[in-house]
Amino acid sequence: MSKNERLDSWKEISNYLNVSTRTCQCWEKKLKLPVYRIDNNSKRSKVFTFKSEIDKWLLRKVQTNKKKTIFELFSKIEKKRK
Repeated sequence: MSKNERLDSWKEISNYLNVSTRTCQCWEKKLKLPVYRIDNNSKRSKVFTFKSEIDKWLLRKVQTNKKKTIFELFSKIEKKRK
């Protein structure tokens, strides 16, 4: 995998997905967004992921929920939180 494929921060991940960093963090927790930490024992550790893994994750989510978008899925989770 090339350096161009790697996303090295919440900001880069959120820009790639065109959502807020907070949304990405919620997706990681609730929807299993594929994100890796340098130190697995720390929630504040530097994060990274790969564009290809994000693309596969999005495709799986869309295929699993054909009539729902990822944003609709997230909205459902947010409603449950309240």
